[in-house]
Amino acid sequence: MPARSASPKLTAALLAAGLLLAACAQPPAPGPTLPPAATRQPSATPQPTFTPTPSSTPTLTPMPILPPDETQALVLALLKDETDCHLPCWFGVIPGETTWPEAYNFFKTFSSQIIKWHDDPEQPFIESEVINFTVAVPETLTYRSGLGQGFKVENNIITYVWGDPGFTLSHLLATYGKPAEVWVMVNPFMAPPFQVFLVVFYPEYKTVVHFIRHDAPYSRPGVVSACFDSYQEVSYQVLINIWSTDQSKTWRDFKPFSNRATAPPPLEDAIGMDLDTFYETYKNPDVEPCFEFPDDIW
Repeated sequence: MPARSASPKLTAALLAAGLLLAACAQPPAPGPTLPPAATRQPSATPQPTFTPTPSSTPTLTPMPILPPDETQALVLALLKDETDCHLPCWFGVIPGETTWPEAYNFFKTFSSQIIKWHDDPEQPFIESEVINFTVAVPETLTYRSGLGQGFKVENNIITYVWGDPGFTLSHLLATYGKPAEVWVMVNPFMAPPFQVFLVVFYPEYKTVVHFIRHDAPYSRPGVVSACFDSYQEVSYQVLINIWSTDQSKTWRDFKPFSNRATAPPPLEDAIGMDLDTFYETYKNPDVEPCFEFPDDIW
């Protein structure tokens, strides 16, 4: 594969990650301070960079490994959109642009575990490979010991991202605005309590987020109820998927059940609320996202 230079957009994303990392590396008083990207000023501290060689292959400057407290502060800032990396950028990665060596150079500074197929991250992948890493998060965020993130790598380029974003529905709506579509799905292959999905679709950000309950009961005959609000419960899960900037997706790419051949019904048919009302209501963190819908909904 021809040598690939970093794009301006990728450079900006990695520089933002480097700026945040450098900010964390300064002596804390009393702890790491991570101001929002909008108010952060350029630092005089030399930043991690990559310098093109005569062959145009990026030469990466290794980033320092962060201690546990600064690692956690960095991860929380990334999850809360307090850096310059916003969707479709995720953890410093822009699918379709970021190379695996560039991503690995950043991930190893803070991840508790990286699982990959090849020991040498500098070697291009001949086939599609899957990379996973885990980041530690506070117990106040989730009962899990960490949040997992996954990356599909093709010819050394990250082309697809998925993982546990650690955020709420209200945070997603307030940060990224009204989604293009919202769908409700009930797993038809499970007896009650049901597995149900609230799917939020942002094609302009190449992103879809699944809010999932694994224990939705009947509230009355033929009607299922579910609340999508608590990372502290084993039966609750959130999954983000982000695809390459040169790809387009539709509902057909995200239906979890192979027997669905028709498009999902309008949100109003599912929960009795149109998309505008849904957005204005549930971007408020004080409103609990609880819904009722027919058990035979799409």
